[in-house]
Amino acid sequence: MRVVNVVLTAVFSQKVDLVRFTRLTGADYRPMVFAAASLRFNNPRCTLLLFQTGRCVCIGATCVHDAHYGIDCCLRVLMYLHAEVYLLHTAVQNIVTHDDVGDAVDINRLAADDAMQTQYNPELFPGLRMALTCDGNSRATIFYQGNIIVTGCRCMETVAAAWREVRTKIEAYRVRKQQLACNALTHTNNAMQRQIDRLLYDEPQSEVTDVGGACVV
Repeated sequence: MRVVNVVLTAVFSQKVDLVRFTRLTGADYRPMVFAAASLRFNNPRCTLLLFQTGRCVCIGATCVHDAHYGIDCCLRVLMYLHAEVYLLHTAVQNIVTHDDVGDAVDINRLAADDAMQTQYNPELFPGLRMALTCDGNSRATIFYQGNIIVTGCRCMETVAAAWREVRTKIEAYRVRKQQLACNALTHTNNAMQRQIDRLLYDEPQSEVTDVGGACVV
């Protein structure tokens, strides 16, 4: 399991002059397109979205520590622009994690057995969405090939609990990928055999035509 995105919000004590902030940092600020100034860091890799109201959102970090570091960097810049600014509070809004369980998951059977906690409509989206009981906000998206994404967690303890629940839930529905290939081949062979049997053994329907009171077959 690995963390692929952490969303952290922060609120500063006063409004921000985004024009001056952009000139100082080289941030991307196009107010006619988006209300926030966007500042990207390469080490650690994350992106800050700073709004004029003093609200900031850090996205793209791969751990909570890196997200807090991005907010701290933003605060140091703001203290240079506004000496009296300080950080009011921060909050982790979402930790997105991903893993490949190594096997396929029979999500059709899982959806049928647990309709109350799952949503699956393959015509609209190929993944099965599952509500997790470990936390009211946590959700898992499970794909047939074994890829799983868990979202909505707000701390690493919840992440660990969510993954324990997911792995327990899918254990009875795991299909070895070798067995999956054999099943697909067997299904194809059976379908071909049915087509051959239909051509060989099904009697063609006779066409009956009424010509002048006589039946012609």
